[in-house]
Amino acid sequence: MRPQKRSIFVFIILLIVLVVNAAIFFGNISIINNNEEQAHSTYQGAIELQKVELLRNDAEFNQRNYLRTSRNTYLQQYNETMSAITPQLKLLDQITQKDKELHSRFLTLQQFIQDDQALFESTITAFQQQAHPDENALINTEVAKEKNEDIHRMLNIMLELEQNHSTTLAKNYVHSIYTTLATFFSISVLNFLLIILGYLLLQREYQQRESLRLSEVRYRELMRADIVKIKETEEELKKSRDQLEVILQNVAEGITVQNAQGKLIYFNDAAAKLMGFSDSNEMRRDLKIQKLPKLIRKYKIYDESGKTLFPDEFPGRRVLDGVADHAETVIRYEEIRSKISRWSLVKARCILDDQGKLLYVINIVIDITESKESEKRKDEFISIASHELKTPITTIKAYVQLLQRHLALHRDQEALLYVYKVDAYLHKLTGLVGDLLDVSKMKAGKLQFNEEDITFDELVQNCISDIQPTTTTHQILLAGKTSAVVRGDRIRVEQVINNLLVNAIKYSPSADKVRVHLQRKGSEVVTSVKDYGMGIAKDKQHKIFEKFYRVLETSKGFSGLGIGLYLSAEIVERHGGRIWVESQKGHGSIFYFTLPVTSALKPSLPPE
Repeated sequence: MRPQKRSIFVFIILLIVLVVNAAIFFGNISIINNNEEQAHSTYQGAIELQKVELLRNDAEFNQRNYLRTSRNTYLQQYNETMSAITPQLKLLDQITQKDKELHSRFLTLQQFIQDDQALFESTITAFQQQAHPDENALINTEVAKEKNEDIHRMLNIMLELEQNHSTTLAKNYVHSIYTTLATFFSISVLNFLLIILGYLLLQREYQQRESLRLSEVRYRELMRADIVKIKETEEELKKSRDQLEVILQNVAEGITVQNAQGKLIYFNDAAAKLMGFSDSNEMRRDLKIQKLPKLIRKYKIYDESGKTLFPDEFPGRRVLDGVADHAETVIRYEEIRSKISRWSLVKARCILDDQGKLLYVINIVIDITESKESEKRKDEFISIASHELKTPITTIKAYVQLLQRHLALHRDQEALLYVYKVDAYLHKLTGLVGDLLDVSKMKAGKLQFNEEDITFDELVQNCISDIQPTTTTHQILLAGKTSAVVRGDRIRVEQVINNLLVNAIKYSPSADKVRVHLQRKGSEVVTSVKDYGMGIAKDKQHKIFEKFYRVLETSKGFSGLGIGLYLSAEIVERHGGRIWVESQKGHGSIFYFTLPVTSALKPSLPPE
């Protein structure tokens, strides 16, 4: 109940109680007054009855004296007394009207007195007609005497009733006074309690209103402070937003933001220019008018390997679809009309709320056209240089072989030893040139694979047999088997296995063994090469399959160009497999790669 309604309710209750108390009090006062009137009336009746009794005694005395002496003086006094009784009887008639029993007794008494007066008058008449009273007159006198006795008895009864009635009225009067006082006291106490209750309620209501008022004042003050803070925060946010807008509009990288539905909600000028627009405003107008973005209408889009890239394969789309929380792709845009190509590295990362729900996807578009052109020129140079180096190296190798035969015929062992070293370095140089040519061919998409069915266990065993004689410090241990046939280029698969084995030996100079393990998992074979060398740090592991990348800590003291693992990863992926590494710095490395299984080997039949 609201405070205002509660106060009204309390005042109504108090008013009702006061009215009821007043009615009870005045009702008791009325009862007291009524009892007082009845007591006064009874008292007056008793006095009048006593007067009647005295007058009646005088009348009886005069009556008897008249009958005895026949003196007119007694008769005159009798008549005066009876004349005085008549108004007293009328007064008693009025007084006894309120009490039925008393009034009934009074009527009987009045009748007795009237009968007695009539008898006495008849007796006097008879007495006056005779000189001496006869027997009948005497009889009438006795009758009159009996009548007088009846009247006296009736007067005594009425006096007794009057006294009893007066006593009862007095008791009722006292009881009414006590009842009225008790009622008045209880009503006063109740009123006092209700007044206290009303006061407490009003005080509570006042306190509540005061508390509400103070709360409202504090709330308004807090609201004003919050409004000031909000305005200050809005101003700071506006400044930050403007600063961020200036920064984003002036960075070299293109930045776009997509909401959870994939709609572009922000893009800077750099992103718009990379997508073929003059600025972000033109791009915004184009997106409002055209259903397809200008990027898709104007360009053919390819990935780094030259495969057509569809919109649902873009990094941002992959992140939106939940494939990964971040993704990146190198994209080549080829303008349909001019055939001019541009390259971009697109990185996408998601932004989640506190519950892990996707809010936005941030796309960073980096123009790598110049680096790609530089890389292309470098690849062309490497390809040309490799081709140009291959011919003289082949010629030198031929002359070295002729020199070996000549020195062998002349048994010049010292010179022959030097020639063998030259041949070994020529072999290494030939391998490096071959790797460079493979990289060039791979980048140009010209690296050919001659696929055939390969007995995988046998291929691995042959690679180990070829590498084992080249080392005197390590023992290559083979465990497990796959009993599977894979389809691929035998030479390229051998190149992967040989590269992993050579690296395991090279980068574990303090160890004495390398473990190779084969197993079949479902529809693929898994090969692992484990060394006990220096290991690779966690933050470097994702880069070791990149072209020309070498870990700085391990590159010192070890020769190489950093293309072996790159070529291995490309070859494995071209065969539909996967390659990865598990390593801990100072505890060696395990390189894994998988290849899809074509079929299982059939057990050989026993000879007939």
